[in-house]
Amino acid sequence: MELIGENGMDIDTAWKDQYLNYRSLTIPNFPNYFLMTGPNSPIGNFSVTMIAEVQADYILKLIERWQKKEFDAISPKHSAATRFLDNIKASLGKTVWTGGCQSWHLDKSGTPVLWPWPFERFVQEMQEPDMRDFESMIVEPD
Repeated sequence: MELIGENGMDIDTAWKDQYLNYRSLTIPNFPNYFLMTGPNSPIGNFSVTMIAEVQADYILKLIERWQKKEFDAISPKHSAATRFLDNIKASLGKTVWTGGCQSWHLDKSGTPVLWPWPFERFVQEMQEPDMRDFESMIVEPD
């Protein structure tokens, strides 16, 4: 599948070295694109069905805001996505995942694509979108 974001950037270029994403669901500079069980989802730790249900609820909350005309387009701020991945990397500390091993669980930058916390934290963090972490755009009619 070819996925093109803002300014003609394709996903292969955007993710060439690091799978920068926010909450495993959204990608900076790819407005209105939502992932299910994307990088950093807790799919290796918990039920995929439960994860997808939590993620779908989060996405539906964003869609409800769109239906209320709060925005026409939305994507996470680069700073929010970077903070999300920095927290994951820091939480894995000196585990095997960041200790110099080579595996498909790491992107080219060495950032793990795993979820390091309990499922309860995942559910809690996905309760409500923090709109401060998003860039939204209203398209004015001509």
